[in-house]
Amino acid sequence: MNTHKNMNACVHWDYSYRHVGKDNTKKTNDEIFCMMETHEFYLGDIRDLVPMFVKIRKDTNLKVADVGGGIGAFAERLRRIAPGHEYHLLDISKEAVDICKDLFPEIIATCGDMEKLPYDSDGFDFIISSQSIEHVTDIDKCLFEVFRCLKKNGLFVSIFPYKWPVDGDHNYSLDDDYVYKTLAKYGDIVEYKDSFQYRSKIAIIKK
Repeated sequence: MNTHKNMNACVHWDYSYRHVGKDNTKKTNDEIFCMMETHEFYLGDIRDLVPMFVKIRKDTNLKVADVGGGIGAFAERLRRIAPGHEYHLLDISKEAVDICKDLFPEIIATCGDMEKLPYDSDGFDFIISSQSIEHVTDIDKCLFEVFRCLKKNGLFVSIFPYKWPVDGDHNYSLDDDYVYKTLAKYGDIVEYKDSFQYRSKIAIIKK
């Protein structure tokens, strides 16, 4: 298990890959992916974003980043729903990034910190944080970076555990104030509702 305090999504990739994928050495990458994407960690979050990504199938040359995205199973699922765009994965774990490069070569995977994104300003149409922002050490620094990297009118999608306590894995307990007081400083709230993911919410903010 990754021991960084800023864990990003390491719990997700660690469990789903080590216990669902890694032991199945004779399976193809597609077979491993299908096993992983049906794990409970991914089902709810994917259902949240399917309608949005179905709508952008006809668009061209969009740039999407999944930050704190572990081994990239989430980003890969979005790529398969809406192919033809440029998909990026960022995680603080080099091992997770290496796994992503091996399993999902069409995802541009980078090792880096959500609080210091290695991307140019105004570069992305979508930035997604699914079950990861609660793990950062400085949430304001992270959000500043996210909105720096979004294009004008770009969307930040934040899927987060609602009112989960601070513990060894979570550095923040996020509630409605996170959306209405923190995220609202950076843009307009497009949508805020319950997530399909267990005890989670989804907020979409337009820069």
